[in-house]
Parts: sequence; structure tokens; C-alpha cells
Amino acid sequence: MKTLAAIMILLALSVTGVSAQTHAPLPEQCRADIHLWRSEADDKNAVDLSFDELTRRTGEIADCLVVDTGEGQSSSDHDADVINYLGMAAAYHTKISTKLVQFIISHHLYQQFRKEDIAGR
Repeated sequence: MKTLAAIMILLALSVTGVSAQTHAPLPEQCRADIHLWRSEADDKNAVDLSFDELTRRTGEIADCLVVDTGEGQSSSDHDADVINYLGMAAAYHTKISTKLVQFIISHHLYQQFRKEDIAGR
């Protein structure tokens, strides 16, 4: 029960974009990171990212969506960056969810989860 609760809390934190950064990234850093991450995502040999790294990146993306207003960019370049931010955030959230589900299944917590969910807990 405690393990399942911890998993759900971690998922909720990752979904809300909690960031471990102490300050917001600069738009230039956001743009560089999102372009790097997109190229990593396209690389079939890329290393699977850890839960912590996925969570850190989703937090940074959330911060970037706030600070990157497109200043110094054409409208089409900024639109492309926003699409990349949203696409990578969705991909990372999918990977986070998959890791959590795999944990629940591998630790034989699926039935417990279903029972508690049906009970409204």
C-alpha cells in the first residue's frame, strides 16, 4: 500500500512539472536542450532515460514553456519550438507512466491497485 501510494505521488509530481531547478532556464538553453532531446528521441540507439531524468526534463520543459516567449525568433521558429516542447513532454510523460506501470506489474501490485481504485481510494 505504501509503495503504491509513493508511486502515485511520484506520478502526480511528474505530471505537474515539478522542477528540481532553483531558477528558470534561459530561453536559449531551453531551445538548445529541446533540439538535443529531439535528436536523442530520433536516435534508435539512445539510452533509456532514468525516471529521475525524465522527471527533471519534464520540469524543465514546463519552465521553458513559461520563459520562452519567442523573443528573437521568427513566429514559425517559435511555433516549432513550442510543438517540440509539447511533443517531448508528452513522450516523457508516456515513458514515466510506462515505467510506473511496469513497476506495479513486476512487484505484483496490479490487483491491489485495481481493488483500491474500484473502492475509490
